[in-house]
Amino acid sequence: MEVIFFNFLLNILKEYKKVKSNKCIFTGLILLLCTFLYASSSFACGETVILSWGSPQTNSDGTNLTDLGGYKLYYGTMSRNYSHFIDVGNSTAHQFDDLELGRTYHFAVTAYDNSGNESNYSEEITKVVSAATLLRNDFSTDTTGDYSIVGGTGQLLYDGAGKRSKILTGDNVYVLISHDLAPVESGSFSMDFLPTVKYPAGGLIFMRLQQDAGNYYEIKNTDGYGPGYIMKMVDGVEVDRIDFLNGYSQGSNYNIKINFTPDETTVEAFGETLVLNADSSSFIVKNFNVKITQQDAYLDNILFTDNFTNVTTAFLRNDFSTDTTGDYSIIGGTGQFLYDGAGKRSEMLTGDNVYVRISHDVAPVESGSFRVDFLPTVKYPAGGLIFMRLQQDERNYYEINNTDGYGPGYITKVIDGVEVDRIDFLNGYSQGVNYQIRFNFSPDETIIEAFGETLILDSDPSSILVESFNIRIAQQDAFFDNILFSH
Repeated sequence: MEVIFFNFLLNILKEYKKVKSNKCIFTGLILLLCTFLYASSSFACGETVILSWGSPQTNSDGTNLTDLGGYKLYYGTMSRNYSHFIDVGNSTAHQFDDLELGRTYHFAVTAYDNSGNESNYSEEITKVVSAATLLRNDFSTDTTGDYSIVGGTGQLLYDGAGKRSKILTGDNVYVLISHDLAPVESGSFSMDFLPTVKYPAGGLIFMRLQQDAGNYYEIKNTDGYGPGYIMKMVDGVEVDRIDFLNGYSQGSNYNIKINFTPDETTVEAFGETLVLNADSSSFIVKNFNVKITQQDAYLDNILFTDNFTNVTTAFLRNDFSTDTTGDYSIIGGTGQFLYDGAGKRSEMLTGDNVYVRISHDVAPVESGSFRVDFLPTVKYPAGGLIFMRLQQDERNYYEINNTDGYGPGYITKVIDGVEVDRIDFLNGYSQGVNYQIRFNFSPDETIIEAFGETLILDSDPSSILVESFNIRIAQQDAFFDNILFSH
């Protein structure tokens, strides 16, 4: 069991309502000590959160406080709109044991006197209740025995030097491995896949998250037999399918990531992002299996969680099903921001040495998630560029930059005009490839999944209150779609 402590001090202004005689009981500035801890383990159904606070000792006039009746602890999943409260009496702490994993909760405390008069809310504490990690395997030791070989004559071995599992097959040889999972309807699965040798003309990989032989999500791709697909199968019938644009290549390390719910399943793999959302049928994922055919490969960093069980609060969702380009401000450049009615997406047109910059305000948050689909189509003449910012202002922001023609870009975090963290991409982008760019940002850690890579900023814990995002395209025509900003 892992236990993590969050400790911080907040100044809370407690202002009691006046009693009928208009005698003010007290108005005090209270120092509130709030300590959160959470304990999580595999297959957990909830998380423990302990909230504690300091008790006021004096009235606003400096006299000793004698009329304090107790406290009420308010909480819920909407800021300043609490769905529940608990009268904790004179206790200055309360433990929650059944908060839902994956949700963000907001807490505030009030005090009341012996006549029942209640103060205003304290400052608010926000806690993201961690998702349950149902399986994590980085193969730091030989755990290949935890997987069942359910088909084929290929081998599942352990590469001790690389601390990863190893698949060996051959010409017309395959191996099918399986692992049971904690049953969930919605979740996230990821795995690193490094193909090394194919036999002789092509290699193949199949991955399933399944309930049984008739209900599953499947990824297939090849090196040598053309691009594969992602698919959803319900009761033995294919209900949704999208094809990849490209196959995979030997010697390239791929992170395959599946975020699945009944309504929508997103697959990020092989430098592409595909979304299944045509069918909302539900089934319970109980295991995964991987079939490797005519392909030697390494598998590593297998992770399965239920962090998509709960729906986040969407502050902005735009799939451009109608022309909503007017909701965005053009704040720079002479390029054009248009609507593509046929594709139901927005379009940017520039030219040689021409750019356009658009912006949109969002609900201010310190932590959240942002994603957008980016499909570059034409660059002018030697290279195209994209810059994206999630920002508080011009001196405090997160930025992604990448190019097609000028070398790989970077992600950066800027505080008070100073770059405090930066990581470079390994590759630029390519025309004609649809990319999903995804930010998960918080003061302590920001994760960027974009252009087939995952980069993490975590060296500076400074806070940025994100209040807007903007996108700048230079020397690049492109389509944008499926913008989502959530908390």
